[in-house]
Amino acid sequence: SFGSGMAGAVLLGRRGEPAFGLSQGEAVEAFADAAGTALANAQRYARQEEATRGLESTLLPTPPAQVDGANFELWYEPAGGVLGVGGDFYDVLSRDDGSAFVVVGDICGKGAEAAALTGRVRHSLAALHLVERDGRTMLRLLNELLISGGSNRFATLVLGSIAAAESGLDVTLASGGHPAPLVLRRGGGVEEISVPGTLVGVSPQARFAEATTHLDDGDVCLLYTDGVTEARNRTESTELFGDERLYAVLEDCVGQPAREVVRRLRDEVREWLGNSGHDDIAVLAIEAAPRAE
Repeated sequence: SFGSGMAGAVLLGRRGEPAFGLSQGEAVEAFADAAGTALANAQRYARQEEATRGLESTLLPTPPAQVDGANFELWYEPAGGVLGVGGDFYDVLSRDDGSAFVVVGDICGKGAEAAALTGRVRHSLAALHLVERDGRTMLRLLNELLISGGSNRFATLVLGSIAAAESGLDVTLASGGHPAPLVLRRGGGVEEISVPGTLVGVSPQARFAEATTHLDDGDVCLLYTDGVTEARNRTESTELFGDERLYAVLEDCVGQPAREVVRRLRDEVREWLGNSGHDDIAVLAIEAAPRAE
């Protein structure tokens, strides 16, 4: 037995004299005790593994919604750990009018606690977007939620709406302390969408900004977390991938479809990292594409 339960039973058979003589009983008890401990640990691990997989199934991001005139490409790579999810997240959720709610965010820290708060934030936003369209209001409400929850963790987010225009897409984004969204213009150049805002979950006086841009067919808007720019070099851990390398990769991808942009960025960052560990990474590319007939 082990603890308050029965781990298993040992059935012994022998020929001749006991191998341990007068100590045979003690030897059998010692073996049973060690075997019971091993079996109980295996059963405990199996229960923990089942709980972990169940938690993952509720926290893993879902495939992006289908939006006419938009292609979405993703790179989602949590840091190594027990859970296959982390503090970075994304969502692309459809609305009744054919538009979509998009969000890319980063909960400070990593591991199970960050993943749990990620789930809370994602589920809160999934409900909020059904009744609220203004991104700044959504960030304000989320800010109040995080502060009142007392988690002592903060988040950075960029969120908003993607809607079909007469041609291309209208993209409206609000931000709270998040890396600025970037637009690769098919005609040439990489632009930054200026949406300054404070961290979410730190101060009741937090302020958030919102901006709207238009994507012509072939333009790509890139939302990403700082796991990209803060990736550490495989041989020199103090050297980060940084904004300059990010811009250089993207400028080389101008005119390419979103799938190729994300592939190139992923390959460059992975080459930079080598076999070294990294923080959570989430990248969402939004491409304006010809609409279905």
